[in-house]
Amino acid sequence: MNLTTRLSCIAWALASIQLSGCVTVSQADQVSPARDAQLSRSPGHSTVAVRERGVIKVKPDIASVSIRFEIEKPTLDEARAALHDAIHKLTASAQGNGLAASDIETSNVSIGPKYAERRVHTEPLKIIGYVASKTTLLTVRDLSTLAAVIDGVLKGGGSMGGISDVSLSVEDPSGARIKARDKAMRAANATATQLAQLGGVVRGPPLSIQESIEVPSGMLSKEVLFAHIRRSGTTPAVQDITVAVNVSVTYALTKG
Repeated sequence: MNLTTRLSCIAWALASIQLSGCVTVSQADQVSPARDAQLSRSPGHSTVAVRERGVIKVKPDIASVSIRFEIEKPTLDEARAALHDAIHKLTASAQGNGLAASDIETSNVSIGPKYAERRVHTEPLKIIGYVASKTTLLTVRDLSTLAAVIDGVLKGGGSMGGISDVSLSVEDPSGARIKARDKAMRAANATATQLAQLGGVVRGPPLSIQESIEVPSGMLSKEVLFAHIRRSGTTPAVQDITVAVNVSVTYALTKG
């Protein structure tokens, strides 16, 4: 019995496998969205292609706090002075809680006129004030100080400051990625070996390997975060985040 005949027999024996010029594992047999496998035969060679996902859970060790200020004043000078004062207070508060100057990034600074709403389109524009705005990103490398940093932002900015979001990540995910990659490749090897055995052939060496890495990150709910800080003055316990590596591997097949 040749290789094509053997593969056809396996397709009929396994209800979860469909034959359409190749053998493909059905959706029901997949354990994750990243898993997929395919046995195929082309004029020159036979191969099995496998996709697997390796996942490692890690504790986040760094936080990014995005803050947007928007200040409205009657005159341009007042708006400019108020914005400068807000930036100074925020910087002083952040540095007072241990942040380095390099971990305080201000961007998107703008000052522009605010116009009165026109009743008709032909009515001339009338300036009724000036709006100054800016975005600041704080990088908190010691999560035990996150509550103090946020409390300082809220007190320093008052009604002028607004925290957009708080995201968590891993400063150096390389170690976790090595472990996740190892898990993904071990799973790919095992899946390809089993498929080859079921098809009555032998799994050969990889012909190609492709990798995609998921950037680890998580979000803290502002409502939960603020409530916890007001209640206890501390940062709530943070959940583990996922470091994942996806691999797509094509193996050669031999008759054995």
